[in-house]
Amino acid sequence: MPWDFTVTKGRRAGEKTTIPVPSQWEQHGFGTCNYGESPAPKADEHGLYSTRFTVPPEWKDRRVRLVFEGVMTDA
Repeated sequence: MPWDFTVTKGRRAGEKTTIPVPSQWEQHGFGTCNYGESPAPKADEHGLYSTRFTVPPEWKDRRVRLVFEGVMTDA
């Protein structure tokens, strides 16, 4: 499913678009590709994702937990 996406550094930084989730933003032409080469990408490169969903009315006043499976870091 496509989510809204932008990356803070590297290729196409600041471009707002959608990419499929799950996926790797580098394989969609964003950010810094490293693939084991030196030096490592800078830690200040972040992918920013967003999506919207509808919560059923019967969930009102319930605790809802979101689980992000397959997240690599900083979710």
